[in-house]
Amino acid sequence: MDESRGPVVFVSGATATVTQTAGVLVVALAGEVDECFSRTGASLTRTVAAPGKPVHVDLSEVTFFTAAGVAWLVSLYAAADNEVRVVAMSPVVREVLGLCDVPTTSLGAQRQTGRYADAL
Repeated sequence: MDESRGPVVFVSGATATVTQTAGVLVVALAGEVDECFSRTGASLTRTVAAPGKPVHVDLSEVTFFTAAGVAWLVSLYAAADNEVRVVAMSPVVREVLGLCDVPTTSLGAQRQTGRYADAL
């Protein structure tokens, strides 16, 4: 993603805004992240995972978070070359990720190659 461009916005039941700040892609979701978000989420994953930059995910404005949101976050962890970190989350997101035992940080492709197997 080019820093000279403005934010990229994806809309479904939720709104996703992607910006770049200091070499980090920031993905901010707002609204309802449910099954209607799945297609948008797949496109969003392709957009932010490809550049090879760390990704910070802000879920503080999410009002509804289902298994589709969990699946999107896990797929982003798997697709990203670099670290993905959830930097903010609403209480509903915190509860769902806690119940599903989903971590809020992924080490990226390095984890997938086994370099960090001991950390898992």
